Amino acid sequence: MLLYDGFSNLPAITLNQNQFMNKQSALTLAACAAATLMASTAHASVTQLTNASQISASYVNNFETVKDSGPATFGNGQLYSAASAASGVTSSGTSGLLSLDFPQALEVSLSSSYNAVGMYFGNDDVCCSTGYAATLEVFSGATSLGSVSLTANMNDYADQFIGLSSTLSFDKVVISYGGASLYTYIDDFQVGVAAVPEPETYAMLLAGLGVMGAVARRRKARQV
Repeated sequence: MLLYDGFSNLPAITLNQNQFMNKQSALTLAACAAATLMASTAHASVTQLTNASQISASYVNNFETVKDSGPATFGNGQLYSAASAASGVTSSGTSGLLSLDFPQALEVSLSSSYNAVGMYFGNDDVCCSTGYAATLEVFSGATSLGSVSLTANMNDYADQFIGLSSTLSFDKVVISYGGASLYTYIDDFQVGVAAVPEPETYAMLLAGLGVMGAVARRRKARQV
């Protein structure tokens, strides 16, 4: 293949077909690798948290005295005695937050953005359900960033912690009981940042660097 720059006083550059195709393939691979890396950071990855110590909390509400406070607005909940909703037990006191109806999710709007959230849930009473999984989902605006689920132990206590961390910040949290005929009941709601770096963050970075390194090695080998 003859490539000519249009100036008669400059020499023409000649590349054989294989050299040209190899360079084109290398450029295509590099572009694909870059696009893959960019796409991986455009979508959140969520990690399930198993206890409150995994969150460096900047806001906590134990619902002992107030419902809405600080950055959090609990739109469809009410303060409710643990004696009536969770066999008298919560993780921090005698009160929690109960949904206004059943089956109804509890929604939390946040005036600031966070990347970690957690809470205890209960009212998993066998009177009205044989079992369910609580689902915690986070949103940025109207866009869902991901969710985690935890099977209820059905002991009627607000003693199970459910939480997650996200690689992208969120400003809305929803917890639901998967259609079970029970009021949603939570305590010790907290938001903040993950207390430890998320493995998924490092995994995505290393994967991207590995792809780019492989492309560079392939290009170098073909040029030799």
